[in-house]
Amino acid sequence: MRPSGIYIAGLKPHPRRTLLIALAGFASACLALSITPGFWPFVTMSVVLGFASASFQSVNAVVLQQATEASMQGRVMALHQMALFGSTPIGALLMGWVIQHSPPRVPFALGGLSALLCAGGVVGWRRRTTAALA
Repeated sequence: MRPSGIYIAGLKPHPRRTLLIALAGFASACLALSITPGFWPFVTMSVVLGFASASFQSVNAVVLQQATEASMQGRVMALHQMALFGSTPIGALLMGWVIQHSPPRVPFALGGLSALLCAGGVVGWRRRTTAALA
């Protein structure tokens, strides 16, 4: 089996549609993991979640780079990484609190629901930009 990042890098996607599909796949995998019964099905679903996560991250980077002027790609990717890793201290504290005060499956459900919310935002953004261009 090929690593997911290499597989995704080989696709010739329509950028935003592929981003939406990868995000929906990630959300679905998180939600499925939150309701998976038993240890071995949970482990198996975790592999699916890992593939979906790596796929989303790869597509996200490709879409961001394609939407950016070549001379600005380094700066934009640096800002992207700062936003991604810079929010970790706050998000980690918040999720640590959620994990401490909830059943173990709740964080996966929250991750899946937030990814679905983001997918809805992508769909809404696509509709607004399509309507503005028409």
